[in-house]
Amino acid sequence: MRQQPVINLKGYLVGNPITDPKFDENYKIPSAHGFGIISDQIYESAVKNCKGDYVTPVNEMCVEVLHIINNFWMNNNMTRKAIGIKEGTTSEWIQCNIGLPYTYEIPSSIPYHLNLTTRGYRALVYRFTIEYTNNMTFATVKGAGHTAPEYRPKECFAMAQRWLDNEPL
Repeated sequence: MRQQPVINLKGYLVGNPITDPKFDENYKIPSAHGFGIISDQIYESAVKNCKGDYVTPVNEMCVEVLHIINNFWMNNNMTRKAIGIKEGTTSEWIQCNIGLPYTYEIPSSIPYHLNLTTRGYRALVYRFTIEYTNNMTFATVKGAGHTAPEYRPKECFAMAQRWLDNEPL
């Protein structure tokens, strides 16, 4: 006779997760375009010249368009105003960290998410504000930093509690 599990798992919560570095890093350019952060012209040039690989560019045209995005665009006064940088508060933007020194024990969490959500477990990934398929819900914690519970513990607790109670976030 099979014993019932000690924990009656119904779902799981994940904050600012890394799902797969290949997808996470390469989606930054399409995401920036989708949010209106970069122009259609720059985005189309990136798509044409980089062919979806924005992390390890293989040709000079791709390197050039990434340079435009990283340097010229970030130092443009209209861009700075649009993202809320007050004039005179900072000098020229310079990319300071190309990669973070993370080591990955699990190279991709996608198979784990698929395994759990397709078996009926609910997942709350808090970061974005769209509903996804396979029982996944994405949410934003307004005013929080990268580690949302550190900056907004009460709001994160309330969000998790509403999610656990199957109430609207």
